Amino acid sequence: MRHCGFWVRSMSFPSLKRLHLTECNFPEGHRVRVSAPSIVSLRLHDCRGKTPLFESMPSLETASIDLSHGCKDQCRGGCGDESCEGCHGYPVGSYQSVLLNSLSNAVNLELKDQPKVYIYKRDLECCPIFGRLMTLLLDMWCRAIDLHALVRILQHTPILEKLTLQLRSDENFLSAARGESRKHVRIEQSFSCANLKEVNIECEEKLRVKDKVRQIVKILSKSGIRNEQISVKKIPRPEGFKLTIDI
Repeated sequence: MRHCGFWVRSMSFPSLKRLHLTECNFPEGHRVRVSAPSIVSLRLHDCRGKTPLFESMPSLETASIDLSHGCKDQCRGGCGDESCEGCHGYPVGSYQSVLLNSLSNAVNLELKDQPKVYIYKRDLECCPIFGRLMTLLLDMWCRAIDLHALVRILQHTPILEKLTLQLRSDENFLSAARGESRKHVRIEQSFSCANLKEVNIECEEKLRVKDKVRQIVKILSKSGIRNEQISVKKIPRPEGFKLTIDI
């Protein structure tokens, strides 16, 4: 479904196997509850309004979630505003997670958003175990200033085999990094991904991104990931740029 509007409180698809929603519109005043227990493949890309709350999907195998552009689940600031849902009153009713708990049975998972969107960050506070997850793609939201988001996810993916990280130096990246200390925050926590065979880091050449790549490699190395398992790939840029990252 593309360019559709869902002006409802809830939706139920008891036997639906695949649900792909692209550039659709959801209400801004409330979160639509979606029941789709038989879903095998889920795709939610570039939808406007509040991110829908998905209930349990025990048969889920593949999911691709991109909370960009029109997503209204954005923190307003510092944030002392008591009306900010991202800091207070999250998420809905008895549910402690909007997305991650319902995605925890996925085998292949992609999670993308823009830095101001708070869904993943808040869901991580009660992060589930992704017991079947084998391939995972994360974009720049996971490279929070202290990288705790990345570490926390890896602590909950015990059989992960392939990890892909996409880091870009666009306006959103730089906006999220404003005020970042030049000193790196030390990560004391560790993780064990005994089955992890391949880590692909896709990035642009900007200095801030290169610096973050080094931090990520250092964290992975401390947890037993060998340098030969890690590849750094340059995301295409105009001619004249050259990427050199020593790991």
